[in-house]
Amino acid sequence: MMKKAKRVLCAHDLSGIGRCSLTTALPILSSAGLEACPLPTALLSTQTGGISDYSYLDLTDEMPKMLSHWKKLGLSFDGIYTGYLGKPAQVPVLKEAIEYYHGAFVLVDPVMGDAQELYQGFSPEYIPGFRSLMPLADLTTPNLTEACLLAGVDPRLPMTPTLETDLAFRVRDLGAKDVVITGIARDNEIGCLVLSSELDKPVLLLQNMVPGIYHGSGDLLACIVMASRMNGLPLLNSVRLALDFTVRAIVRTRDLGIDPRFGLDFERDLPRLIHRIQGGIPEHE
Repeated sequence: MMKKAKRVLCAHDLSGIGRCSLTTALPILSSAGLEACPLPTALLSTQTGGISDYSYLDLTDEMPKMLSHWKKLGLSFDGIYTGYLGKPAQVPVLKEAIEYYHGAFVLVDPVMGDAQELYQGFSPEYIPGFRSLMPLADLTTPNLTEACLLAGVDPRLPMTPTLETDLAFRVRDLGAKDVVITGIARDNEIGCLVLSSELDKPVLLLQNMVPGIYHGSGDLLACIVMASRMNGLPLLNSVRLALDFTVRAIVRTRDLGIDPRFGLDFERDLPRLIHRIQGGIPEHE
């Protein structure tokens, strides 16, 4: 029997060029049978990694107006996915939305840094802001740098398996129910550390590493995890599917000679992804 599509609020920026944020979230979630509803946090000409002189429009003042209109219309949301925030002042807006739409599945991707430092244009004020969202998160997907910032650990410290596991527990202690730390490296492999109430202990999932910096990979992974969870997949299967799909997109992007600053070539593989999500099948099987 056909069911009404679940509705997901997507609080992220919109970049005109660059497969990231909303330009990734909308096709991934929609293809997975979800109604993806954008709440744009900023409008940019391009994504920001490795690119300069981009245009930027802050939408902080517009977000409450949109949410107010949705409330007047009596709309409800089954899921809330938050990512790139244009200003720390947007955190209270999102907290109010999450609390208002109580019962929605909430994924918080604390987008604020990578490679051991905050992203350009991001101030330390983002750190306590994202920490305050953790008690409202059913799932959070920080990369290794972001996990350090959330946990109050210097991201420049040498990483060890023990410290990485400790970081996952520290982030969960902030209030998030489940934690997936991305960008965990082992020799020639890279992957995710999963800490969940569904599991007896933390689980590390790894794939072969593709050298280079591929912008938008974290957004793609988080979107697939969100889509999979909203379709009822267990967390471990969701992360395994997302990790495998993301690595496939990275390899294809490299092989096609696409400028990695402009994101990953993922669209042509959407039919395969949706088949896997709907069948509950991890990508590698």
